[in-house]
Amino acid sequence: MTPERAALLLHRAISRGFEPEIEAWVLRALHLWWESRGSISVHRALGLPTTPARASLLIRDAWLREAGKFVSGETSWQRASALAHELQHATRNRAKDFRSSLEFCLAQAIASGAPLPDTRERLYQILEADLGEDLAIHALAFPERHEVALRSIHPKLLDLL
Repeated sequence: MTPERAALLLHRAISRGFEPEIEAWVLRALHLWWESRGSISVHRALGLPTTPARASLLIRDAWLREAGKFVSGETSWQRASALAHELQHATRNRAKDFRSSLEFCLAQAIASGAPLPDTRERLYQILEADLGEDLAIHALAFPERHEVALRSIHPKLLDLL
């Protein structure tokens, strides 16, 4: 499990509670910690980074990469430029109804608590990061109350929800 996926699961556990996938993740980690007699720390067994600040950065970057899928541009640089523009206009209101998946992803990136990238270059680096794993981020974190609205905007999300 990548640290980014673990951080997203942690965020989901904190915000929504223990679901079957989260429970299985925690139980696997506790078994590993127990079987190693503590030589593997709990945060390592969970696949988490050593600090909450690092976990926040991973969560932010995952949501920004997901947001990058919903902006125009053929290249990562073009998408980073479009994303920088969108971030300038993104709302910090967590309790609103989102008109699009892009708005939702940007709100989640903001809600991560990590500072937002302030240059297109940094956004480009985030978009270019290849983690080698499809996180299916919508399956990890989309709240049910936005499911219907988002499905009507992006039908391809049906497979991810």
